[in-house]
Amino acid sequence: MEASTHDPPYEEYEGAKFSRGSSAVSLSYDLQEWGRPTETEKEKGKELACRQDLQCWGEKHSLRAIRACQPLIENSAKYDHEWTDGWLGSKFTKIGWKDREAGRVSYYGDRIKFQNPFGAWMKVAYWCDYDPATEQASIRIFQR
Repeated sequence: MEASTHDPPYEEYEGAKFSRGSSAVSLSYDLQEWGRPTETEKEKGKELACRQDLQCWGEKHSLRAIRACQPLIENSAKYDHEWTDGWLGSKFTKIGWKDREAGRVSYYGDRIKFQNPFGAWMKVAYWCDYDPATEQASIRIFQR
């Protein structure tokens, strides 16, 4: 019988046989990712963290809040109104929780003037309570 110089197609490691070129510690991708959060879980985590932070939650929903609140504020003027925020200014200057558990936010602003029956302009302030879940808004107007 002749001795073969040809290597067997497997390697032995502590009694276990592995095909050549593989490692005893190589794991499939699924096993490597086991226990790590998926992208969806990571996004949900970010959303929950944002919801607990007033600054994050308020900024995230500010554009939709403006879209919901602006017509309500403008329509509350008995005569005419004039925004004083300019082109790049913000309608809201402060935010607060209306209902933290439900995620409702109150936005405060004072960047509008209402005209009175005599044609004079009065500065007014407003609170807009916005619910991101329903995209509903309600306002409160105060004379300054």
